[in-house]
Amino acid sequence: ADGAMPRKSSTSNFLGGPARRSWRAVRGVLPAPVVDRVQGPLKASLRSQGLFPAGPTSRPVTGSRIPTRLTWPGIAEDRDNGLRGPVFEKLLGAGDGRTYLDLGAGPCQFARRAVRLGWDVTAVDGRTERLPDDLEGIRFIQHDVRTFDVGGYDTIAILGLLYHLPLDDQVALLRSCNQSRVILETQVHTHGYVPPAAEPWGHKIVTVDGLSGVVFPEGDNPMASLDNPTSFWLDEAGLLEVFARCGSAKVAVVEPMHHSKYGTRRFYVLN
Repeated sequence: ADGAMPRKSSTSNFLGGPARRSWRAVRGVLPAPVVDRVQGPLKASLRSQGLFPAGPTSRPVTGSRIPTRLTWPGIAEDRDNGLRGPVFEKLLGAGDGRTYLDLGAGPCQFARRAVRLGWDVTAVDGRTERLPDDLEGIRFIQHDVRTFDVGGYDTIAILGLLYHLPLDDQVALLRSCNQSRVILETQVHTHGYVPPAAEPWGHKIVTVDGLSGVVFPEGDNPMASLDNPTSFWLDEAGLLEVFARCGSAKVAVVEPMHHSKYGTRRFYVLN
């Protein structure tokens, strides 16, 4: 991502943890230019930090007849507290007056960081319930992000937004942004790794347009969607395939994964 991520000579070192199996499954069907340019350092970072068990998701350990499964330790959210902001700043870099668009900005916490880094910041959200009183140099526009004109921005941030949309809207939004660098942070469904807050829907794997994931019941709260009662949470294989379908030529996969009460999340940078 503009020099922020070290290049890897082989995609065999793509990433560790449960998502590695998804990558192996999808790399054979992605366009070669995307496969060749996927980056992701720190292969063993997830397990070295104790965020994932070492065992497989649903198969017995080799040589054992005892079934194993992934479990939720209940501490991952605390360990990830405060991680998103510093990672975002590292990926974004200095603005030097360049233009930055924050889609689904919510309380504008990331837009504020962009202002401090010297970006010319526009924030867009369909809701204003969480909008701060002091916008600190942020140009705020209330608008449905699905129909907002995203042309002409140097960097577009889609942070905590994509997984609140149905699949068709996700694809349309990413396709509309493919002329800019996109910093994306989203919920990524890891099969078999389901915390209590994701019961029971986190276990109900569905396939839509050849992509697998789970259906999330949105509910009515300031952090939910505007008008769709459900959204679709892709697994990592599905996300990479969507990036390819939407015209991304290069994808930086940021490790380690982090967590919410619903499961695993990750940053990506699309070019």
